[in-house]
Amino acid sequence: MNTRIVAADRYVFTENAGTGVEKSRVADAYPGWLFSALMTNHSASTRWLQIFDATSLPANGAEPLVSIQVPTLSTGVFDIGHAVPIRNGIVVASSSSGPTLTVETVDSAKFLIAWKRKA
Repeated sequence: MNTRIVAADRYVFTENAGTGVEKSRVADAYPGWLFSALMTNHSASTRWLQIFDATSLPANGAEPLVSIQVPTLSTGVFDIGHAVPIRNGIVVASSSSGPTLTVETVDSAKFLIAWKRKA
C-alpha cells in the first residue's frame, strides 16, 4: 500500500502501489470524513464496491453504507460532492454480491479512497 498526503489540510489519498490488486482495504481505522472512493474491477465477473463505517472488514452478510455495481474491467465511483461523516473508520471491499457483503476469494480490485481524519 502506498499512502501519500495531498494537501494535508484538506484530505489524504490512499492507493495501491504499482499493479497490485486486493479484496478489501482499511483506509483508516479512525473517525473522519469520506470524500470519494473508486474501485477498478479486474475480475471476469461483475463486482460491487462496498463501503463500510468500520475499523476492519466485516463478516460476510454485513450491510454496507454504499454498494455500487462495477462491471468487469470497469471502474465504479462513489462521489456525492460533499464529505460523508464516518464514526468508526473507512473500509472498502470488492463483493461478489450487491445488497450484502460476500468477500471475493481472489484479489481482483484496485482502490483509490479520499478522506480526512477527524482532528
